[in-house]
Amino acid sequence: STKVMGGTEFVFKVNHMRVTPMDLPTTSLLNVFSGNECGAEGSWQVGMEQDVTHTNGCVALGIRLPHTEYELFRMEQDARGRYLLYNGQRPSDGSSPDRPEKRATSYQTPLVQCSSSSQSSEGDGKEKHSDARPSGGSGSSHSSRLDTICALTVLTLLLYFS
Repeated sequence: STKVMGGTEFVFKVNHMRVTPMDLPTTSLLNVFSGNECGAEGSWQVGMEQDVTHTNGCVALGIRLPHTEYELFRMEQDARGRYLLYNGQRPSDGSSPDRPEKRATSYQTPLVQCSSSSQSSEGDGKEKHSDARPSGGSGSSHSSRLDTICALTVLTLLLYFS
């Protein structure tokens, strides 16, 4: 980033979107909207995915397509070697950073990379813990860090828009 030292700027463009309501209240809400506002009118079912691209997003969820967001991210390791992903702070007025001048200049509390655990193969009941690492060996290359940021960003956006 030219404005925030250590930050990397991304532009996300969303042109297609699918929605899966996971509970009855959300499903009921989606079924209230007319056919040109959020998918096929009256057709929503719990757990059933529906493409809302043809209705230009979903008014009920506050999402219009196409949609662009100007984001800021930073990734680093803490003293314990865990990866930390800093997402840019969302606008305080609740709006979307949909223009370059609304791009974050500060960060939210970082997301901490989780570690995976599994039962040991010897059946001794002890858990083995291993930190998941980005692909590309040690994870120290700039390219693999950007790949990890990109993957985590997509996950963050998917969670944000679900």
